[in-house]
Parts: sequence; structure tokens; C-alpha cells
Amino acid sequence: MKTNKGLRVMTAAALVAGCLVGAGCQQVSGTPRRAGLVSLGGAVGGAVGHELGEGDALKTGAGAVIGAGLTHLSLGKDPQVLQEGFDLGYVRGQSDAIKRQYFLRLSAEQQQPPGRTVRRVRTYLVPGPEHLPDGRALAPHVIPVRVTE
Repeated sequence: MKTNKGLRVMTAAALVAGCLVGAGCQQVSGTPRRAGLVSLGGAVGGAVGHELGEGDALKTGAGAVIGAGLTHLSLGKDPQVLQEGFDLGYVRGQSDAIKRQYFLRLSAEQQQPPGRTVRRVRTYLVPGPEHLPDGRALAPHVIPVRVTE
């Protein structure tokens, strides 16, 4: 009986290895493939826990958690998620730099050198073009025009 049980565990382990190799070759993007691999690792871990624990539900659940956890650890960090975080941080940094530049320019315009007359700076909003020269349509927008009076 022990030999048959060991044979089933070895068969399950070989099945896992084959599935992992096959799953790595799929034409699926990184994050969904990783989720599938972690699910597969959890399922195989549950099957191994079921066989080793002789059908005990607690041992089956523990095997599934351990299988999913080991699969997740073996895959490492998801490069697609890391790139999305980098892109979001870059956009936020650019937005912050634009705001800083705007307030620096506003402050420089408000500080007039001594002896100069105070000029009034106005911003007029002019409707932007609806089409580009190559024929592409643009969303309705306005263009700010700064005028010193």
C-alpha cells in the first residue's frame, strides 16, 4: 500500500513539473500566466496534501496553501506589475515637476525689479484647433495665451 501511495505522489509531482514547463511556453501575458501557475501549484499541493494526509481536509488545505505559496515564491516579482508602478510614478513625477515650474514662473512674474512699472499679466483662453494638419480629430480644448499689458 505504501508503494502505491508513493507512486501516486511521484506521478503527481511529475505532472506538476510537466504542467509548469507547458505553462511557461504559453502565449499569455505575464500576470495572467503567473496567476494560472500559482493556481496550478495550489491545486497540485492540495492533491499531494490529500494523498499524504490520507484524505484529511486540514492536510489537504495546508498542502494547497503550501503549494500555492511555493509556486508564488519560485516565480519571484512580476515584471509587468513593477513596470506599471514605475510608469505611474513617472507620470506623477512629471505632473509634480510641471506644477513646480508653473509656480516658479508665477512667482518670478509677480516679483518686479525696482524702478519698473507694474505690468499686468492676463491669461486668455483661446479655443484650440479641432483637426491636425494630417486630418486627425482632436478633443475640444482651449489654449492659454499669456499677455503682458
